[in-house]
Amino acid sequence: MADPSDITPDTPSVFKASPKRKLTTSRSTSAYPRKRAVAACQVCRLRRTKCDNNKPTCSFCASTGANCVWDQNDQSSFDPASLAILERLKVLETTVSNLASIVASNVAQGSSGMATMYDDIAKQHDIERLLPQNVDRVWSWRAFRGMCSPSPDVLTYQSPRDTTTRTPSTVDELDPLHSQQYVDRYFRYVNIKNPILDESETQLMVEAAFGRGLDQSVETVLVLLVCALGAVAQNYPDTSLSSSEIDQSAAMAFFREAQRGLGATLGETGLMQGRCCFLAGTLLMAILRPFDAWRMFLQSLTMCQVSSTSAKDAELNFTQDTGTTAFESLYWSAWKSEREVRAELNPPDFQKAGLRFPPAFRCLNVSPDKKDMEDWYFYLSEISIWRIETVARSKMESIVASKHQDVLNTLADLADDVLSQVSAWRDSLSPAVSVAPEVSQLSRGLSVYKFVLRGRTTYVHELITWPFVYSCLHSLTSQLRHWKWFERGLAFHLERLNINRPGFYFRHHGTWLMMRSSARSASILLAAAQTPSTRTALPDGWEDLVQATIDMLHFWSESMPSMRGIADQLQRLYVSIITRADPT
Repeated sequence: MADPSDITPDTPSVFKASPKRKLTTSRSTSAYPRKRAVAACQVCRLRRTKCDNNKPTCSFCASTGANCVWDQNDQSSFDPASLAILERLKVLETTVSNLASIVASNVAQGSSGMATMYDDIAKQHDIERLLPQNVDRVWSWRAFRGMCSPSPDVLTYQSPRDTTTRTPSTVDELDPLHSQQYVDRYFRYVNIKNPILDESETQLMVEAAFGRGLDQSVETVLVLLVCALGAVAQNYPDTSLSSSEIDQSAAMAFFREAQRGLGATLGETGLMQGRCCFLAGTLLMAILRPFDAWRMFLQSLTMCQVSSTSAKDAELNFTQDTGTTAFESLYWSAWKSEREVRAELNPPDFQKAGLRFPPAFRCLNVSPDKKDMEDWYFYLSEISIWRIETVARSKMESIVASKHQDVLNTLADLADDVLSQVSAWRDSLSPAVSVAPEVSQLSRGLSVYKFVLRGRTTYVHELITWPFVYSCLHSLTSQLRHWKWFERGLAFHLERLNINRPGFYFRHHGTWLMMRSSARSASILLAAAQTPSTRTALPDGWEDLVQATIDMLHFWSESMPSMRGIADQLQRLYVSIITRADPT
C-alpha cells in the first residue's frame, strides 16, 4: 500500500485525498446564526457577490457603471419570524381598511349625527344603564368620580345575629284582652294597603287561637303576626316608634312567639302558609330588615305559584270563583312586594326581573260596605299603575335591545304615550283614592291610599325619563327634545321628594323603600348641580328638599346604620355644591 508521503503530482488521482465536503443545513435552522447581508441590489444578487448596500448606488455598480436597482418587496433575506410578523401586519391593515369603509358608509346613510352617535352608545352600554338603577349604582356615575360608594353590600342588610335575645318576653300582651286592640289596628292601618285577610274570618281565628292556647299551628302563627303588625302600626303620618322602642315593644314579643312555629309553616305549601310568609315579610320591612323580608316575600310568591300550578293554572289566569279570590289578593301583594325590594337589594343572580304579571284583578266580595269599596278601589288602582309601569319597562327594554339608530327619540315617543296613560289613569280614579294634580302638597288629612298611589306614580315618571337623565348627565346627547325630557326627569325627582316628605318619619311596610328612592332622587339632583351646564335644568326649590332628605336619612340611621354612610356622603356633597355656588 502506498505511503501517503510518496504521493506526487504524477500519482494517479485515485490515491489523492478527497476534498472536504460541506454539511448542508436548512434555511430555517440557520436563519439566525448566518452572517450575510440584510439586502443586496439586483446586480450583486445575480452575480452572487456581497453588496456593500451603498445608496443609491453600491460600490460595484458605481465602478462598472451598471444600473443599481433595489427591490423594495424582496423578503428573501428575512427570517421566518419576520415573515410571520409582516403577514400579520398585512391582515391587520386590511381589517382596519374594511372597518373604515363600513363606518364611512354608516355615517353617509345616517340622517342625523346625534342618532348615529347614540347608536354607538347603545352598543357600548348595557340595557340596565338606560333603565332605573338603585342608589348604589347611581354613585358609580362619573358625577361622583373620586367618591366612595356610601352604601354597603347587600349582605349587611341581613338579620342581626342576636335576634333571639334582643327583646324581653311580654307575656301580658299575649292574652285576648290586649291582643284584640292590635287586631283592630292591623285592619285599620295595615290590611288596607295589602288586603289579603278577611276581618270576620280573622277574628274567628283569633278567638280560636287564644281559646285553645297558643301552639305552633299555622293559624296561631298567622294570628301572632297580625298582632305584631298591629302593635307596630301607626296612623299616617304620625311619627313612628324609634328602634329602641321597637325592640321593647309588644310587636317583637308577638313576633318571637310566631317564629317558633314559622319554621314548620315553611315546610308546607298553601294559602295560610303563603299569608304567614307575607305577613312576616311585611313586619320585617317595618322593622327595617329588608333582606329577611325579601326572603319571606319570595317564599309567599313561590307558594302562590306552586298552588296555581297544582291547580293546572300555570299561566296564573285565576278563575272567578270564590276559592281563588284569596289567592289573587295574596299573589298580587307578594308579587309587587318581592319585586320592589329585590330591585333595591340587587342580590347576585337576581338582577333580571321578569316582565310578566298576573292578569287577573281581585274579585269584589258581594254586598261590600263603604270601607270595603274604598279598599277595593285602592287595590285596583295600584294594580293598574303597576301594569302601566311593567308594560312600559318591557317596551323600553325592547327598544334599547334593538340597537335602533334613533333610540332616544324612539324612547321619547314612548314616554309621551306612557305619560298620557298615567294622566288617563289618574282621571279615572274614584274620589276616595283620587290623586288629582291640583293636590300639590300632601296634608296631614290626606289618606294613606293617596300617599301610596302618588308615590307609585313617581316610579313610572322616573322610568320613562331615566334614559334622558342618564344621557344628559353623561354628555351623550344635546338635542333639544332630549334636554326637555331631562328637565322633566329632574322635576319628577323633586316631585318624589315632595310627595315622600310627609311620610319621612312614618314607619310602615315601605319606609326602607322610601329612604332608598329618596336618596336616589337626591343623588341625581346633586349630580346635576355639579356641572354648570346641567345645573340650569334644576327646578326651583331643590336645595330645601335635598337637605330635608338628608335629615331624614340621618334620623333613620339610628334604626338602620347602613343609611348613615349615604346621609354623610350626601351632606358633604351638598355643602360643597352650595359653597361653590355661594362662596359668601
